[in-house]
Amino acid sequence: MSQLFRGPGFTVLLPDGWEGLERAETCTFFRAEDGVGAVTVSVLSSPMGVHPTPAHVLSEMAGDAALPCSLIPVGSAAEWACGERRTKGVLWRYWVSTPDRTIVLVSYNCRAIYEGVEDDDVQEIVRTLRVDLA
Repeated sequence: MSQLFRGPGFTVLLPDGWEGLERAETCTFFRAEDGVGAVTVSVLSSPMGVHPTPAHVLSEMAGDAALPCSLIPVGSAAEWACGERRTKGVLWRYWVSTPDRTIVLVSYNCRAIYEGVEDDDVQEIVRTLRVDLA
């Protein structure tokens, strides 16, 4: 059974076995017992007068070499830019949304040999992310 996690500016449902750690504006989620990767979520305010597109923020995070991501947030009302890359044997996946002067940054990383092991859980985390725009 999933558990509700309240982070700074967002809520998310964590799949069974996942835990969260909060540090300042960032939360990290991982499987405590047998996890192979970690999901990181940050919700930041965009500077006054600046409203970057999700694609622009993704390019800043992942670089221009990022490939389209195979895991796309389903059922989310927000517009997302997604990408992935491999660096030194590590798989990185990124999701970015920029609703209402807010920047939502989500990343997942694991050793490339574990690609796919946590995909269902990661998809649930990204899909259930709700940002508090109040």
